[in-house]
Amino acid sequence: MKYHEISARIKFIGKLAFIGLILTSCAPASPNQPVNPTPAGINGETPAIVTQVPDATEVEPGPNCYGEEIHPVGQSISDVYDHTYEEVMTWFCSGYTFEDILLAAESSEQTEIPIEELFAMLDSGMTWDEIWIKIGILEE
Repeated sequence: MKYHEISARIKFIGKLAFIGLILTSCAPASPNQPVNPTPAGINGETPAIVTQVPDATEVEPGPNCYGEEIHPVGQSISDVYDHTYEEVMTWFCSGYTFEDILLAAESSEQTEIPIEELFAMLDSGMTWDEIWIKIGILEE
């Protein structure tokens, strides 16, 4: 394996670890427990405080399925990647997990393949490993 391939893999793994940190730091202990955001956002902005996380049975499909409050994970993804909060939450409300959105955003950034194409591959039943092999992030 060449140096640039190893370097790209290390950077990719590092970003995936960061993604895991975002997901675990923003996840409430229970669906109705308040989320404690970090003191400063990615770019130094103070993140919005979420006082209630809706129960999954209360969520309605659509672009505002989460409600009026800003979701801290959705906002974090929007801050890190070149996608609006509305785009991120529309994908989430369409049924994609935040983990899938993060993996798609990072994969798209590395390959310049549109997120929608990556989601289409995921919807076809492919795993992320299979998608990464197909788009050239991982070797078979």
